[in-house]
Amino acid sequence: MRFERAAMQSEGVRPAGRAAPSTSSGRAPQSEGASRPASRAVPATSSGRAPHPLAPARYQLAENNLAWMRYAFDDPRMAGMRDEIDRINRLGDRSPGFVWRFETAGGDATDVRVLDDPRVLFNLTVWETVEDLRRYVYRSEHVEFFRRRREWFAPPPREPVALWWVPAGERPGVDEAMARIERLWRDGPSPAAFTLKHVYDPDGVPAPRSARAAVGGRKPE
Repeated sequence: MRFERAAMQSEGVRPAGRAAPSTSSGRAPQSEGASRPASRAVPATSSGRAPHPLAPARYQLAENNLAWMRYAFDDPRMAGMRDEIDRINRLGDRSPGFVWRFETAGGDATDVRVLDDPRVLFNLTVWETVEDLRRYVYRSEHVEFFRRRREWFAPPPREPVALWWVPAGERPGVDEAMARIERLWRDGPSPAAFTLKHVYDPDGVPAPRSARAAVGGRKPE
């Protein structure tokens, strides 16, 4: 993962923040003389990973989603979509595993302009795991909105979603999100930018097809 972040920086991609340095145990170093809390060993699985319920999330999943509108945002034919935006955003905010959503002073991201195209809607969120994002998109009330997408959106000319791992607590910005999806368009799926069909874990290892939905941001201790 350090290699991928260095590669992104060399190409002009700036991460939104810097993760606090950690020791080999995954905890921030303590100053000399500081009292150390009693530690409890976390049993590892046969793969060397700590069990999911007990392991702290050191990485979270960032998601950039673009949508190409058929008409201008204020066109009457887009009213059904406009009327649903707030409800769908609130649904996402309450969903299991949701962490954060980028928004402007207007309470959403509909006034963000990318690709020099006023008909492209931008969305940026952070989730705990791939499964949390997948559950919201395909197995919540959001699915009804998703099924009606062709009323308001044209088929995307390029892959519309880019995913990547960020240190827990980091909040990416618009520039980084667009750099990630443009890298996906240029190079295809990689640990730096991937899709729900081609998932990488936080170590940069491709997730087996059978395990892709459950990949989370927990690294070996």
